[in-house]
Amino acid sequence: MIKLIILSFIAMVNSAFCQANLTNLNKEIIEKDSLFWHGYNTCNYTLMEQYLDINVEFYHDKGGLMVGADKVMHATRKIYAVC
Repeated sequence: MIKLIILSFIAMVNSAFCQANLTNLNKEIIEKDSLFWHGYNTCNYTLMEQYLDINVEFYHDKGGLMVGADKVMHATRKIYAVC
């Protein structure tokens, strides 16, 4: 019975710890996503590019598949050359 109580306590503490980490991860994802889109919306390509993995894969419904941050950023600059 004591083992069951100890295991239950450990599971409860572990669950609370994981929940706190998940909350922090969610906040960080939302923050980075916001910064990426701020860069996109303000034509700050340097900021935007910071959040793209070098091996990013992006499929555009008109342009098709683009592989690599350099290709994605080139297409973005080309499409939004008015900035």
